[in-house]
Amino acid sequence: MSAPLTIGVLLRHAETYLDGDRSTSPDAAFAAALLTRESLELALVAWARASIGISLKGVNGRAQLAVVEEHLRDAALGRRARFVWNALSATLHHGPAGADPATVRRLAVETEAVVGGLAADVAERRSSSTRENARANDQDCT
Repeated sequence: MSAPLTIGVLLRHAETYLDGDRSTSPDAAFAAALLTRESLELALVAWARASIGISLKGVNGRAQLAVVEEHLRDAALGRRARFVWNALSATLHHGPAGADPATVRRLAVETEAVVGGLAADVAERRSSSTRENARANDQDCT
């Protein structure tokens, strides 16, 4: 049985491609960019489901980013997500020959930061929701 392809697994596979011998895999940077963008897309879908309770599954990337930017508490993180998604998309648009390994590596690092920021936003929302529910329960008991 194989391990599920989670966001972290996709990012680790992208790193593996970037760290490998390019003579045996000349399209490694392109593959890494593809895996990195896929991990970002999965993170956006997971964030929307966990944070605002909507499904973005099947929604195109630009629309996903619009929803995230509208509802994310950290506007700078939303802009960073859009930048990374657009840069990865441009890299993929130009095909394997246009995928510079150093650029893809920087974008992978940025993607990891965005994914971490999205996870932190979910945790913050859950924490504040728990605090609000506790306050409401305290008021109901008095």
